[in-house]
Amino acid sequence: RKVRDPDGVECWMHKSTRRAATHVVTLVDVDLRAAPDAGALVRARLAAGVVAKVLDRRRDWRRISASGLDGWTHVNGLWGADR
Repeated sequence: RKVRDPDGVECWMHKSTRRAATHVVTLVDVDLRAAPDAGALVRARLAAGVVAKVLDRRRDWRRISASGLDGWTHVNGLWGADR
């Protein structure tokens, strides 16, 4: 598989090493919400470029954790979220 990182650098990976994402990178500032819903309470905000651990998945939302903060954010602001 051909993979492109957030900076546009491309490389080839064997498909066996390509699993569900365990970490993502924020492409823009993202809100961490209390629930996977655009109207849910914002608990925190992560800046662009933060590497976060994926804790859960629900449709186009990911519950992520970084620097002791966690919450739900939409995949549109993430790189590596494996829609």
